[in-house]
Amino acid sequence: MLIYRIRRCSGAKNESNYYYHADVIARSSRLALRAAKDGRVCNWRWIDRFDTADRDYLTYEFLYRLNSDEAENPQLPQSVKLSALEKRVRRIPGVRSAVLSRRHASVFLENRRPETQAKACELLVPMFPSEIYFHYLRTANKRGV
Repeated sequence: MLIYRIRRCSGAKNESNYYYHADVIARSSRLALRAAKDGRVCNWRWIDRFDTADRDYLTYEFLYRLNSDEAENPQLPQSVKLSALEKRVRRIPGVRSAVLSRRHASVFLENRRPETQAKACELLVPMFPSEIYFHYLRTANKRGV
């Protein structure tokens, strides 16, 4: 497997433009770039901020191939299967976000409803039988003033 450096350039209208780099392990530069565009690359690091964007945009580009000693935290992209499962879990009402890796799953829930946790478990248990972690977001105490 080879290591490729991919650049992500993004900006929101009337805000700064940002450069990020990721070192991706893949069979070809085309596959590394596709993984970045599909959102399966997780090791982005901030490089620079410049000018002001005149529109909202997000672009990806292949920069060059690296040797293993030049790479900074190279990683394999998330598999397509894991990425699709993560999207399905995020669509469950009450789930704020989900992070799936090759070894475990972390799910962030808005509340402590058991039915929300049960729905997430139905999807995740076949792939992660013992490594599912649930985190709950704290909500502010709403009292009348």
